[in-house]
Amino acid sequence: MAARAAAHEGRMVVTLDRRFADIRRYPPGTHPGLIVLRTHDQSAPAVESLLSSFLQRYGLEGLAGCIV
Repeated sequence: MAARAAAHEGRMVVTLDRRFADIRRYPPGTHPGLIVLRTHDQSAPAVESLLSSFLQRYGLEGLAGCIV
């Protein structure tokens, strides 16, 4: 599973899959961090723009171990 591999490497996961927002399955603090993007337009340019805007606004420093 990609999420397990990312956690093993200490990397956050960025996904469009809302199942990753389930805190019962992924309790905060038990992983490096999960960023779940919600957008109607899931094209690569739209997702890249959304993620870029998110990172400019919030950064990653305070998101370790969180589900956002």
